[in-house]
Amino acid sequence: MSKPSSEGNGDRLLLGGAIALLVIPVALDLLFGGPEAVFRYSAADAFYYHTVARNWARTGVATFDQTHATNGFHPLWQCILALLYSVKDRLGLSEVMYLRLSVLTCVALSALGLRMLGFAALTARGRLSPLFALLPTGVYALCIAPIWVFAVDVLHVVNPLEGRLPLYGTMWSFVNGMESSLAIFSFGALALAVVRAHEPSIAAALRIGAMCALLTLARLDHFFIAAAVAASIGWTDRGKSSVALATAFVTPLLFYLAVNRWYVGSAFPVSGSVKSTFPHLIRDNFRDLLALLIRPVTAARTLDRSFRLMQIVLPAVAIAVFAAARLRRPSDRWQSFLLAAGAGAMALAFYNFCFVRPYGPGQWYFPVSILLVTLVAMEVVHAKLAFAPLAALSLAVFFFLHRRLDYHARYADFYFNEAPLMKANYGADPPKVIELDDGIFAFGTGFPTFSGFGFAIDGQAYRAWKRKELGRLVLERGFDRAATVVYGDLKLAGITLDTPPEKVRSSMRQLFTQLGNLPEHDLAFDYLSPSGKTAIFRIVQKQESPPAVGRDP
Repeated sequence: MSKPSSEGNGDRLLLGGAIALLVIPVALDLLFGGPEAVFRYSAADAFYYHTVARNWARTGVATFDQTHATNGFHPLWQCILALLYSVKDRLGLSEVMYLRLSVLTCVALSALGLRMLGFAALTARGRLSPLFALLPTGVYALCIAPIWVFAVDVLHVVNPLEGRLPLYGTMWSFVNGMESSLAIFSFGALALAVVRAHEPSIAAALRIGAMCALLTLARLDHFFIAAAVAASIGWTDRGKSSVALATAFVTPLLFYLAVNRWYVGSAFPVSGSVKSTFPHLIRDNFRDLLALLIRPVTAARTLDRSFRLMQIVLPAVAIAVFAAARLRRPSDRWQSFLLAAGAGAMALAFYNFCFVRPYGPGQWYFPVSILLVTLVAMEVVHAKLAFAPLAALSLAVFFFLHRRLDYHARYADFYFNEAPLMKANYGADPPKVIELDDGIFAFGTGFPTFSGFGFAIDGQAYRAWKRKELGRLVLERGFDRAATVVYGDLKLAGITLDTPPEKVRSSMRQLFTQLGNLPEHDLAFDYLSPSGKTAIFRIVQKQESPPAVGRDP
């Protein structure tokens, strides 16, 4: 029996070191960072998932408002969270422990995805690039870090309701309670299935097709990437194996669409439909990109809009450069896989740039595209770099640019301090509230809550939204209160119980555009938190007198 080579041992140590750099800092932060630490990792939209998970576990229905079924989520991750919440209830664990477990599940999935990508590269190439140690940080994140530091730490571009943004694009930023880590895991599984299929066979084709379906169901718009990989292999192999691949890929997706149509009345998720303008072109992204290129310092002051463009454009540019460098050069199966996945990532970028509203693409939209920047850099940069300085760089990025202690402190403050007082105020008669947030109000209070932005609504509500009659429908359903935690902090707006109604209307009315026109209705205070930051408004007919306001002493 031959002894493993020192080079092989070095590759495995490099792989293990990269996984350790991903896992250990997050685990230690969650362990010693206090109960609020989990909110620093949870993306805003994660609370859509957590609310549906709780309702599904307790009612048996995938619902946000506790009554009407929704499909406003990526299905596999939502199923995992619903199962996790069921386990939490059976074991009598706290919701904070559930949140920790959701983040640790993301850590585990990301680590497994990283491990499979490492094995895929080793299988195809027999070695790992030293740059593999940078995967937890990522070449993409290092490229945008100067802009990020300039905007956040020099210009102090800070959203007062979210805090200083951590450096987006690292693998730590994808440990976020969302489907990002599941997409990374699925992509790693697909990469390993592809490079291990040395010869065309039905069994190999079925495995690859199943992994393509897994990636798509992990994050639905990653169909572009899965389809590009499937098409590349089908074109090369052809014959019966390509038919098997297509069957294994498409069948689960058709089943998912059929279940959606039966269960919710809409084959495609309402969340994606609300954000998309397809086939109508969006001009805002073209305008913002031009501004970013011509006036980068000015654009840095609007970091929230700029990063949404950078995460679309930079991976596409990196992939295009890599593809151009490989022209007329023979590629092994690993490089062919990267080229195919890159083509799919460019199609995904094109779709989001042209047809997704500017506010839509959060930092969790492009985990695979951003990961591909590092993977293609590994194929281009051949410098011999030691692990120790790369590890030191990654840890510096984690502690100084990722671990922002004030990030999402507002979410934690609401969950731990304001929501319990709201629940005590209403007691056994909770209000039915339209939430103009991303789930934190619904998750924090447990009140029957309607998704005011339309991302977690049911099929009937989606059709009403298209007719601009959503507000009337939700009022008919008894949702006669409205609230927002993050998108309308009353204290920052200077709104108190003594504020004239017309100022309240002008400050808050803009949040209700998703509900359609409600000219005959007005807003009146129903409850104001002791901190003065959050209110629940009653939606009343204009001729009605405002009701008495509930407020804790």
